Amino acid sequence: MAFPGLSLPGLNITQSPPPTNLTTTAASAPPRTISLAATSEFRFEASHNSPLTITLTSGTAEIFGTELAPSRRYTFRGSKCAIFTWEGCTLTVEGTSESEYTAEETPMNVYANVHFALERLRGGVENARDGETRPRVLVVGPDDAGKTSLVKMLAGYAIRSGRRPVVVNLDQKQGMLSVPGSLSAMVVGTGLGGLDVEEVGGWGNSPISGPSAGVVMMPVVYHYGCEGVESEGPRGEVWRGLVTRLALAVMSRVENDEEVKGAGCIIDTPGFLGSSKGTSYEMIQHVVSEFSVNVILTLGSERLYNHLTKRFSSLGPYDDPITILKLSKSGGCVDRDAAYLQSLRHDQIRSYFFGTSPSATLSPYTQLLDFSFLSIYTLADPTAATNTAFLPGGVDAETAGTESDGALFVKVTPSLRMLNSLLAILHCPKEADDETLRQASVVGYVYVSDVDEAKSRVSLLVPVTGRVPERAMIWGEWPEGVADLVG
Repeated sequence: MAFPGLSLPGLNITQSPPPTNLTTTAASAPPRTISLAATSEFRFEASHNSPLTITLTSGTAEIFGTELAPSRRYTFRGSKCAIFTWEGCTLTVEGTSESEYTAEETPMNVYANVHFALERLRGGVENARDGETRPRVLVVGPDDAGKTSLVKMLAGYAIRSGRRPVVVNLDQKQGMLSVPGSLSAMVVGTGLGGLDVEEVGGWGNSPISGPSAGVVMMPVVYHYGCEGVESEGPRGEVWRGLVTRLALAVMSRVENDEEVKGAGCIIDTPGFLGSSKGTSYEMIQHVVSEFSVNVILTLGSERLYNHLTKRFSSLGPYDDPITILKLSKSGGCVDRDAAYLQSLRHDQIRSYFFGTSPSATLSPYTQLLDFSFLSIYTLADPTAATNTAFLPGGVDAETAGTESDGALFVKVTPSLRMLNSLLAILHCPKEADDETLRQASVVGYVYVSDVDEAKSRVSLLVPVTGRVPERAMIWGEWPEGVADLVG
């Protein structure tokens, strides 16, 4: 199926030569001027160790659909981005980069057409308020296909069109206004500060990490705490449950906010769902059902597109037709190795506690708490459910033995294994059952900086002042610990 009216007057897709000007800058590279022709883009990879500063000196340009302000200095660190221009522009680039080049062949015309098609679904003011045809967009594809970039782009264009869509992140590897290992959703739009192109995650600031002097987003966050997603077993059960809870929260907001209702939602997904495995289609079916998806965008996989077309060729939830579109992977997408992804996760965790830049610095606090004050749970290992010796940190007497058999979560005592890891504080009492733990959203995160088993005390790094709330905490197996966070 296809969208009606996917033409964009004045923007013709033409055959272009391959990318040019491939360079790797020297350590002492002087400021340089980059001139971009119309419908071309400047692609760069900024190092984690040294910043890259870019200024728009003439013309107009955008990053992921968010327009750049003229004469403002944008600083990037550890980013892989592309600055696109519709009409041509001039950039001044300062600092070093791991790689940079200009490209004249981009899929931006197609992506812009998708935005205009979504605007047709949103309709005018009256139709937007009615919300019956609002787009509920699911973006799927393998790892490193550009899914998150496309979601940012569609969100950025929607904001520039005066919309306030909900952006949903189901990829636990991509922290959105939170740390990696979580699923989240938030409303973006005018009056909320737009998207922050310089910030590590590219979404902006969140009050969940403490006070901020600027405009902040208000996300709802659920903790998953695992690296992978499985269709069977505790991980799959927890992930599906979190998707259901997040969908309930999102759809409730959509139905009760007229502006959000008209704009719809845009959903990012983990690469596992685009792996074209049989189990991944069942997970996609679950997401489609829970969010009542009516538009599916596939990136970088012909096989995935064909399978989804066959599976969802009939009517979708609530008898809404599901439109499935195949989009080309951008040439600017690069494979991110394990070292880069780990560094990116560490940067996101560090920015959660200490801020995103020198102009937005946070001051976290350290608190020393007794073991008895804490109530920490972790996802049970089904292979060790009958042998508590294999459970991390040991199991409290009240949950030892057969009482913990078959449970999704088990209560654990603090140990040195928790050192340098994160604990998610939940909106639920200290003593909670599986169902309560699964349905509770996140209050915030604390970092375990020290564990004194002899004195039964834990030192926690807390992003805000005040006493740590007496609520249940979740210790996830992922992301990995950050040893140098408070070094």
